[in-house]
Amino acid sequence: HTRSTTVIGVQTCALPILQEENMNREERKKPSLPVKLAIALVLGVIVGFVFKENCAYIGFIGTVFIRLLKMCVYPLVLFSIISGVANVASIGKLKTIGETFLIYAFCTTTIAGILGTVMANVTHIGQGLVLKETMDEAAKNGVDMVETFVNWVPANIFESLSSGTLIQIIVFAIFFGAVITLLKAENKDVDFVSSIVSGCNNIMNAMVGIVMKVAPIGVFCLIANLVGTTGLENLKSIFTMVLALWGASLIHVLIVLPLILKIFAKVNPFKFFKNVAPSIMMAFSTQSSAATLPVTMKCAKENNGVPDEIINLCAAPAATINMDGAAIEYTIYTVFAANAFGVHFSLFQFIFLVVLCIVCSAGAAGVPGGGIVMCSICIATMGLPNAEVTAMVAGVYVLLDMAATTLNVTGDNVGMVVIASRLKSLDREVYNL
Repeated sequence: HTRSTTVIGVQTCALPILQEENMNREERKKPSLPVKLAIALVLGVIVGFVFKENCAYIGFIGTVFIRLLKMCVYPLVLFSIISGVANVASIGKLKTIGETFLIYAFCTTTIAGILGTVMANVTHIGQGLVLKETMDEAAKNGVDMVETFVNWVPANIFESLSSGTLIQIIVFAIFFGAVITLLKAENKDVDFVSSIVSGCNNIMNAMVGIVMKVAPIGVFCLIANLVGTTGLENLKSIFTMVLALWGASLIHVLIVLPLILKIFAKVNPFKFFKNVAPSIMMAFSTQSSAATLPVTMKCAKENNGVPDEIINLCAAPAATINMDGAAIEYTIYTVFAANAFGVHFSLFQFIFLVVLCIVCSAGAAGVPGGGIVMCSICIATMGLPNAEVTAMVAGVYVLLDMAATTLNVTGDNVGMVVIASRLKSLDREVYNL
């Protein structure tokens, strides 16, 4: 009787374990998000080539998907940063994370800007190009760099939320969260507000999870529409620029970033790329750092073992400030324009160009097409005509932005791993799973 009871007891206890194993086995049979996105990419390219302009009829589905993501992104950024800052144990810790992030972002973006400048000069992009504009017609009213910094501070946070100005939303969120951290220990009402913000952050994360279930459909429609409706005629005149940008981006993502991971985080770079595959695929598909942000945060936590406090504090600012791909983009565009007009920059002008592109990359919107505006700004600031070159860039921007956005997002993921490692809070067991 005792033996029978024991067996039954063991069977009863083992039942939930067996059920859980069966559920995990069923989940493993289902294609993962990167596999689904890869399938969507391939099918989108095939359908685009076959049906060409007719793919425009399904383009609206991709647009709806992007709008759903954007609907979630801005409040997600607001609540995640406020919650992250407010939940930091002390201002000292907030300062440590912030300083580490800013140092990382400045160093990697500077390397990217220099790499873009070198690649543009080595390949002599833009030389021999015949343009209608002349230097006499150049737009001399460049963008004031001091004014750019001033515009980071929102005059009206509701206007910033309405227009989707991420950098202003981030500044407000950091300020708001820091004040909560200062006051909540002494004020119960402030602590209550902190709880509400945390709840809103959880709700927004859940909303993003629901939206991501239709991501493969949205990506398929986006790629099919782009391949079907975007011609390659303009590519002939700026083919060297496209190759230069892709070359510089590949060097940065395959050499510079892995070296940073190995030296400063002491982790396996190959494992890193496997962990962030969904984020990379999403960035390549949507050409939007902002739209990829939810996936980036998910990969950082569940695959790379980065703690929530670092993700909440760094993910959103990284999507706007840490723009390695954008820094390469703008330097290459500007040198391309300079060579096309026969202008030779001095060493000081190249240094100024790198600094300018770092500032502009930090202020660029992490959405598709945001770099086209910044391209025009950088070229005009350097005293060059910008209309024709900007139009040429816009003609093949999809090809250019695929590489740049993928590099931006990859750099963000690397940054969070490095910061977590330097602060000794990286879960290496999760990272190495």
